[in-house]
Amino acid sequence: MKNIMTLLRNISYCNSKERFNRICTILSQNNIRYTLISNDNQSATNIVVGDPLAPVTICGHYDIVHGSCGANDNGSSCAVMLTLILNKALNDNICFVFLDREETGMLGSSMHFSAYRPDLTINLDVVGGGDNIVFHTPASNRGSWWYDQLAELTKSYGTIPSKIIPCCDTHVIQGAGLDVCTFSAFPASDIKETKRRGYLCSSAVMAYMHCRRFDDIRYVNPNMLNLMVDMLQEYCKEVSQLEETIDFEI
Repeated sequence: MKNIMTLLRNISYCNSKERFNRICTILSQNNIRYTLISNDNQSATNIVVGDPLAPVTICGHYDIVHGSCGANDNGSSCAVMLTLILNKALNDNICFVFLDREETGMLGSSMHFSAYRPDLTINLDVVGGGDNIVFHTPASNRGSWWYDQLAELTKSYGTIPSKIIPCCDTHVIQGAGLDVCTFSAFPASDIKETKRRGYLCSSAVMAYMHCRRFDDIRYVNPNMLNLMVDMLQEYCKEVSQLEETIDFEI
């Protein structure tokens, strides 16, 4: 099986349309079933792996800012999701969605979450740069079995909690009245301020996205990617049997 950096190289240094094609090719070559869902005017197309009615959705946008390698923003998240799917993390309680058009209007997330309402959405955005995982949990989250299981797991991975994040698909999902949390990886300077203030103080992190210097595969931290895979792989395994546990306890 290809390692995560090989997958990331495969889907980097291309435009959004080509990344879409490469993700679909990887899934097809590994006999992974997927569904393409587009909006009415075909201006956005999401790639859905699994049942969109599943209680937990793991998502990340695949589109790229024109002119960028797009390795961190957001090839890193796509590579994590592909690795999880190829590692058989998919189960009846999990759906993976590669979202389109986050960079231009967040059309993919608006389309998907107006049609489907999972109990918990885990959004991945810029997870390949920096030194620590930041775990964004909006104060509006109601909390659920699915969220509680994830929040407990993140403690053992040393994630840094934050309540406020830059504009991304998470805001669309939250605006739809859904529980959502977001994982990112940020450099130490931002982490220091996040710990001190309790919310993201975005400064150095901007260099890791939107055509800027570090949005390049040469600056992606493979340890971050593998840590993210390990954490979410463990979560997917735990929630594969969570419904049975809930029924028993009720």
